[in-house]
Amino acid sequence: MEADKAGLWTLQTSIFPENRASSALHHSAGYRTLAVRTRIAQLDGVWRDTVLLERRSEKN
Repeated sequence: MEADKAGLWTLQTSIFPENRASSALHHSAGYRTLAVRTRIAQLDGVWRDTVLLERRSEKN
């Protein structure tokens, strides 16, 4: 993966829980679910939960 080649050890992202396509794509790329963060992001003025995902470099 390019992130590994660039020396990036950890990548993190947050997605909305109902975004199943993004969740599946991230998991297939080696991300794992760390937590559900309650009411941490706003979308159209409404506070929303997000899923925190992380991928660690295979070199470390």
